[in-house]
Amino acid sequence: MKSIPSSDSVRLFSADADARFLARPNRFTVEAELRKKGAGNKVAVHCANPGRLKELLYPGAELILERAKGGTKRKTNWSLAAVRFQGKIIPLISARANLAVRSLCLPRLFPNALSIEAEKTLPQQPGSRFDFLVETDQALYPIEVKACTLLKPFKQASFPDAPTQRGRRHVEELTALAACRDGTGKEYRPKVIIAVFHADAETFSPNAETDPDFAKVLCRARNLIDIRIPLFETDEEGLVRVVRETIPFVLAPNHSL
Repeated sequence: MKSIPSSDSVRLFSADADARFLARPNRFTVEAELRKKGAGNKVAVHCANPGRLKELLYPGAELILERAKGGTKRKTNWSLAAVRFQGKIIPLISARANLAVRSLCLPRLFPNALSIEAEKTLPQQPGSRFDFLVETDQALYPIEVKACTLLKPFKQASFPDAPTQRGRRHVEELTALAACRDGTGKEYRPKVIIAVFHADAETFSPNAETDPDFAKVLCRARNLIDIRIPLFETDEEGLVRVVRETIPFVLAPNHSL
């Protein structure tokens, strides 16, 4: 796979070791065998992705590991950074989708932003923190980011791949903000950004089979708030770039949302 020019990319992970997937005894731990010269070396790996990932993590799947930084209090020395799948690199540290969106998407969406704040709580929703709050001369944009790694048949990206009450609540709260203004009179214009990390994806559909409640909420929300679905490509070195600004949001033919 060709390297991505650093001028239009951001590094999501360090590719410190190659490994082979063995098992996933729990949601946060993967057992893997380091690919070194000579005998194999079985290691425990931290998995910072709450998804089921069944289509990606199967016995023998080729993994890319990142070494834990010195000084961190970790039970494992490795993190699961990415998996090789059908000739593509799929990054798996969910929280770093925010880095990709902050570095590569928000500057394009808001070239004249007055400020971009992360992990922001709003007076109208005191119990939640949104990933970003962007302020422009015209409005305030609370933004929630979701990382999508599931690719269904016919090149259709889908989210979530595990039920997400938190994700549903965030979409509901953003939808409620669409009718609000802040103390200065600026209106809120909420956005959901679903960052798709399968570069082969052509469309997106909510995963009603896995989480029908989230799918219903997201489908209703798209008539009230902006839903962006940027498509990313990642290389062997952990550099990611935007392939498409957004892909179409579609519904399955037999949906009942």
